Amino acid sequence: MASTSVAIFVAAMTVSGCSAGVDERRSNTSPAPAPNSYEEMNAEFNAEKKNLRLPAEAAWPADVRRDGAGDLYAPGYGTSQAEQFWYCSWAKRWLSARTVSEEDASAALSELKSVKRTSLYLTAFAPEVQRETDSELAAAEKGDQTLLSAGVERNC
Repeated sequence: MASTSVAIFVAAMTVSGCSAGVDERRSNTSPAPAPNSYEEMNAEFNAEKKNLRLPAEAAWPADVRRDGAGDLYAPGYGTSQAEQFWYCSWAKRWLSARTVSEEDASAALSELKSVKRTSLYLTAFAPEVQRETDSELAAAEKGDQTLLSAGVERNC
C-alpha cells in the first residue's frame, strides 16, 4: 500500500511541478519552483545516490528511468527516486536474509528503519503513507514479512 501511494505521489509530483494554475500562482507569496528537465532530475538522482549505501548485492542504475522525451519533473523527484530504489534494495535484502542470517536481517532492518530520516518519508510521503511504512517496519521488526513483501512485489 505504501509503495502504491509512492507511485501515485511521484506521478502527481511530476504533473504538479508544471501545472500550477493562475489562481494558485497569485495566492502564493513566493513563486513555485520551476520544474526540472530530465537532465536536472537525473542529476538529483545521481547526487542522492552518493548519500545512500546499498546492500552488497544491489547496484545503482546509471540513470533514473525517463518518463518521456520533454517531460518535466517536480524538484525533489530525482531524490525521491533514489531513496525509493535504496528502500526497495534494503527491503529485498531483509526479505532474503531473514530466514538465513539473523545478523544480516537485523542490519537490513536497521537500514530500512532509517527511511524515517529521508526526504522520501518526511516530505514525499503523505501521512497515511508514513503510517503504512511504519506498519511495514513494525511487522518486519516482529519477523512478519507480509506487509513488506507485498510492498516490494507491488513497487520494486
